[in-house]
Amino acid sequence: MADYKNYLDKISGDTMIIIVEPPMIPVTGIASIVDWRLNSLLSRLILEESYTGSDGSVLLLCTEGRLPVEKVILVGAERSTVKKLVKIVQGLRCRNFCVAFNNNIEEKTKDIFSEFKHNGINWNTSGSHKFKNETLITFKGVDYGEHQQGKSY
Repeated sequence: MADYKNYLDKISGDTMIIIVEPPMIPVTGIASIVDWRLNSLLSRLILEESYTGSDGSVLLLCTEGRLPVEKVILVGAERSTVKKLVKIVQGLRCRNFCVAFNNNIEEKTKDIFSEFKHNGINWNTSGSHKFKNETLITFKGVDYGEHQQGKSY
């Protein structure tokens, strides 16, 4: 847990996306640190069955300054998880964000870089950190091609 906590404190960006799978009790990995920092909000939502982490489900949590990101999004793993990530990232216009996933669902997330590029999402830098059971990928300076297409937002 200390490894996650120390690394989490160093993250900078606007959004953290965590790909999850049911059953979510007990909350583990990076999600457990997020849950702890948010005073067990995630655990309460799971116990109330307000969020199950089922295929394709999405949960947006505002961090209220308790984490070094503004918002956390949990996405239930499914075959089209990466396509859902593209829609979320584009819809929220995330500029600096990270994606965390359990290594046992790596197959569902292996195309993340190519899918982002294919959809016109470019970034200045990226990096990844492997923990014992999870991987965290960071994207910085994300550009959606607005300048190239003459769009203004």
